[in-house]
Amino acid sequence: MPLPLVSRIPSTARALYTLDEDPPAPAEAKRQQRIGRWTLVEHLGAGASGSNVFAATCAGSTEVFAVKVLRGEGSKSACGLARFLREAALTCELAHTHLATGVESGVDASGANFLVMKLLRGKSLEELLQDCGRLHWRTATTLILHLARALAHLHTVGIVHRDVKPENLMITADNDRCTFSSYEGEELVHSSCNGAAALDLGRGGAGLRAVLIDLGLARRATSGADATDTFFGAAEPEPEPTPAMAMRRVATPAYSSIGSPGFMAPEQIRDAATAGHAADVYGLGTTWYAALTGVLPFPPGAPHKVMQQALEGDVLPLSAHLPGAPEAVEALIGWILQRDPKSRPPCGAALVAEVEAVLDAPHDAARVARARAAHDRRRRRQDALAMCMHALALCVGVLILGSLMWEMWEMRMEEEVAAAGNPSPPC
Repeated sequence: MPLPLVSRIPSTARALYTLDEDPPAPAEAKRQQRIGRWTLVEHLGAGASGSNVFAATCAGSTEVFAVKVLRGEGSKSACGLARFLREAALTCELAHTHLATGVESGVDASGANFLVMKLLRGKSLEELLQDCGRLHWRTATTLILHLARALAHLHTVGIVHRDVKPENLMITADNDRCTFSSYEGEELVHSSCNGAAALDLGRGGAGLRAVLIDLGLARRATSGADATDTFFGAAEPEPEPTPAMAMRRVATPAYSSIGSPGFMAPEQIRDAATAGHAADVYGLGTTWYAALTGVLPFPPGAPHKVMQQALEGDVLPLSAHLPGAPEAVEALIGWILQRDPKSRPPCGAALVAEVEAVLDAPHDAARVARARAAHDRRRRRQDALAMCMHALALCVGVLILGSLMWEMWEMRMEEEVAAAGNPSPPC
């Protein structure tokens, strides 16, 4: 079964960068030889954020790593440099089984910015769906549980990914034999349990590990940089960017749609600068839907039509593409794909327990309904409390203002009485 939208619609991150459309071939990449202390041995691909990814080794070690190098105009753009530096900092800062692991980042003698990560051998979920059409519900749900755990860790430390999609979910065997490769002499040697060939999709996801990659669009939820700064439409030319300036200024233009059409939450389509954890929850939901059905929750079409459907249309029920889908799976996906972010599970941590429960009881839709109802009650209580607090703040403000006005009136009356008791002598 084809996957028309997942494969055809690129990330809108490309709108932020001027890219080299023809990345260097492996033979050309080998001529680059070194980045810092790393020897490049294989060109793995090109990223949408203006980067090339290579397999590389370091002196004294046979282990192979992935080196992401900022390339072309992306290295000269204040926005491109800023996002790359933030991605490098976050990737090296975070440590989790289901997140890409950063080893180091820096700038080599030629001025090229690079990020070194542990190399994952396998396939992206998008590639698996291209090959298989769709996955068995238990395999797909197990991989989504791994994604939920990755998002839970990100959200716990206050980070929003903003580009959750099958392309950014790497699937590898859950052992080091196929996670890493080695370099012997002049030959790149993969382990005996190599890559996609090691991915056994027939065991309900057992033995597989999903890893969320690419923090190129990630931002700290507590940071206001995206909402306040902009590199677009400046009245004066921007100064030459420096790493220190770039780390302070990472901009998303106000009211811009940054992400991947078909996987962006409605609020992210309206204004990506304010997208929160619930936007990542929505991206998980659309990724889950695609893994189960091979298509997206909305009818296929041009990117702007897909985004318009997300803003205004109704999600096609899972059973429309997958008759006989487990009731609890369909109920949970329906909850996740609500247009109102407040109506969804609030973050990755809340999702982990829900997905685990669905794996244990795939046909217990009533349990999902109870959890959703409890969430709605909590949200209504929080909204009511917020309204009460606003009303209380308004009342306090009115009382303070009234008190000040009363004091001013009393002072004026005292001045008038004093003036009446001491009339000025006639001229």
